[in-house]
Amino acid sequence: MNSQTLSFARAGRLGLALLLGFGLSQVGPIGCKTGNPNLEDNTGMPDAAMGEPDLSDARGAICSDPVKKSIDGTGGKLTVGDGDSSALAGTSLLVPAGALATATVLGITCGRELASGADEQAAGPSARFLPLNQILLSTVTITLPYNPSRVADGERPKVAVLRGTQRDLLPDGEIQVDTTTKTVSFETAEFGDFEVIARKMAPVTPSSPVDILFVVDNSPSMSPKQKALASNISALIQKLEKNKLNYHIGVVSTDIGSTTAPGSPWGGSVGACDTYAGDDGLLQNQACPLRTSGTPGAREACAAQCSDTKFVPTDGTRFISRTDGKSNVPAALELDPESGLMVDRGPEKAFKCIALLGDSGCGLESPLEAARRALDGHRGENNGFLRKDSFLAVVFLTDEDDCSVQLARRAENNPMTRDCSTPDQEAGYDCFNLDYRCLARSVMCDQAMNTAGPKTGCKERTSNYLDPVSRFVTFFKGLRPADKLLVSGIWAQPAIDGGGKLVVSRGSGGTTSAFLNRAPGTDASCVYAGDTTIFGQAQRRLTSFAKGFAGSQEFSICDIAGLGTALGQVGQTIVDRSKK
Repeated sequence: MNSQTLSFARAGRLGLALLLGFGLSQVGPIGCKTGNPNLEDNTGMPDAAMGEPDLSDARGAICSDPVKKSIDGTGGKLTVGDGDSSALAGTSLLVPAGALATATVLGITCGRELASGADEQAAGPSARFLPLNQILLSTVTITLPYNPSRVADGERPKVAVLRGTQRDLLPDGEIQVDTTTKTVSFETAEFGDFEVIARKMAPVTPSSPVDILFVVDNSPSMSPKQKALASNISALIQKLEKNKLNYHIGVVSTDIGSTTAPGSPWGGSVGACDTYAGDDGLLQNQACPLRTSGTPGAREACAAQCSDTKFVPTDGTRFISRTDGKSNVPAALELDPESGLMVDRGPEKAFKCIALLGDSGCGLESPLEAARRALDGHRGENNGFLRKDSFLAVVFLTDEDDCSVQLARRAENNPMTRDCSTPDQEAGYDCFNLDYRCLARSVMCDQAMNTAGPKTGCKERTSNYLDPVSRFVTFFKGLRPADKLLVSGIWAQPAIDGGGKLVVSRGSGGTTSAFLNRAPGTDASCVYAGDTTIFGQAQRRLTSFAKGFAGSQEFSICDIAGLGTALGQVGQTIVDRSKK
């Protein structure tokens, strides 16, 4: 165990480390039978009551009379000798200064045998360290013998631990095996039963490097959705971590501007859309507290998720990276309540800081074009993100349909409007405000789009001014074969040409066609049950894009409560499909 690994273990859990050491000649019969009625198990129930065998062949008196020693705050060592138990001889407990608040009688006895199933066998004795409810102020070191002859060639001894009713295997990264002294080592701040076992390991299928691009809508209305994404990202990242994948995670906004040429702003009230390129597919790497624009809701979401601006890439790249266990963002060791182990939350914290892009971006959301620009190689700053032969996953988060306008037809983004109050299936682009125009001019419904009310029978308008969805499908299929590509979308469900809801209403302030837009709240395409101010608007192009890829996934932007489950599913799919 190198100093970095040891530091990680000591920081943790308080952390675990077993020093299990002993010469082969000293190891007697493997294990101690459990079932001694004088031993209390971790639930407080006598072992005999668990239906276990008695100790008629117990290895020495230790199984009925634990080796005990009083150790105070200055520390000490407790060791089992040959006269106590031939099986447990050499087992020891090393307590450093400061681990105990007061002088305490500690003990070692036989533990419950933990090897289970046809793929495991005991490779060392099972030992129990008492008292089981002892509170330690820092980690202690435990030593157990193991028998190398019980471990097949090419395998490593494992360490099983039982605390309460939970039996786990310690991660390989937290134990050290010394084949010279026949030892396995880790530290613990909680007592229980420990046993060295030999485990037949299933063949490990190597995984491809994984590159994940998040395309995050940064237009007005997105703050609560970005916050939900950040709050639940651990469901995805921990899937990658637990499977030890080498991954890159990049974040790009949906803002690619709207004007016809650089330096030619529209003027007026277009705001963030009054640029030619917007973010232009540039991977974002700025911590959200450093962003100066955005609504109070965006700032609140940022403050809730990103408390420290240091959690950004430190190697000059514009993406989060984990390669062979090493990350390019600051470490953040925290206790994982599920596993009881210390894990590095640094990549999760970095994502939370970076992915909260705010809500001041252009309202002409163009996630498909933004994703293409992020990966087409025209931005040198993004170099290194997309690796050769990697598994590529693209995850979209947006509450409106794609508005990737053809560059040759950007003049139709001109925000100037006129009144077109007479119902007209062919109403021109300038009959609609800029926010509604993308949908109004890209679909045709049974009812004219320049009238208020529900719309039915909606389908794609021929020769509309948006880039064909097929162009983006072709681009991504050109990047990766089907078995190395995953498209996942979190947007309104279902699409309007698949039964989705579309209601047009007139906003306050005017009676002309320019005041028409998609209805908000409960009349929107979908609405979050917990807050009607959080909703998703009708879309067609995004689902059409997703259907172009085998195995694509779609989730509802309005299912805020289920976003963690959705992200966990995306993460598991990445793990499963990235296997070579």
